[in-house]
Amino acid sequence: MKYSFWNTNRKNLDNVICDIVTEFSCDVISIAEYGGNIKELIVQLNKDKLTYYKVDDIANQRVMIITKYKTSQIEDLYDAGYFTIKRIPHDALGMHIIAFVHLPSKLHVDDLTRFTTAQRLKSEIERIEEEQKCDRTIVIGDFNMNPYEAGMSGASALHCLSSREIVKKRHRTVLGKTHTMFYNPMWSFMGDVYLPDGSYFYDDSSQEVNYYWNIFDQVIIRPSLIEFFDPSTVKVLYKPVDII
Repeated sequence: MKYSFWNTNRKNLDNVICDIVTEFSCDVISIAEYGGNIKELIVQLNKDKLTYYKVDDIANQRVMIITKYKTSQIEDLYDAGYFTIKRIPHDALGMHIIAFVHLPSKLHVDDLTRFTTAQRLKSEIERIEEEQKCDRTIVIGDFNMNPYEAGMSGASALHCLSSREIVKKRHRTVLGKTHTMFYNPMWSFMGDVYLPDGSYFYDDSSQEVNYYWNIFDQVIIRPSLIEFFDPSTVKVLYKPVDII
């Protein structure tokens, strides 16, 4: 299956969204800060002999979800301000759990708040996995954190690591407490080996440390899905621009 995520920054980019969905045959599309008309987008998507449906909103208005599955096939498991968790059909696995996130921005909250939000997301995921007796979980969206930040990599937060072999161990114990893991393939996109150099460019010349490029948009998966996952299929879509 193919998943896509884009924070469109309140712009109407329906034509580009349609091009991406058509070219890559996306099964699940999630969009943060959507600035278009959802009804018009669905009509436009379905022109090419495709059939997509908008997943019903409940509390979360920060992420819009479109899938090839009818809403009757999708179970809402948790819905809150910064993330929503669904049980969605999977062509090979039958069903799986997906959390769609748009976590608080660095412009509005501090590092500790983002860390505790990541902890709450992890806690809800673990609770749902226990209830559903299923740990085939994917989390996708705008985390507003880089892979190396505490909210992403910290054991008591999301605990997303860059090594598939290590994540296959499934757990790590820190000071007597056991923490589950996620595999994060987005570590590979840090730097300039693969273009673009990140997913979000920000030049803050007033700060001592200025990374310029960030990887805020990420997808992370549970160890149980690693054998079904090819990291080379993850792409950061872009068009070259003159940054400097």
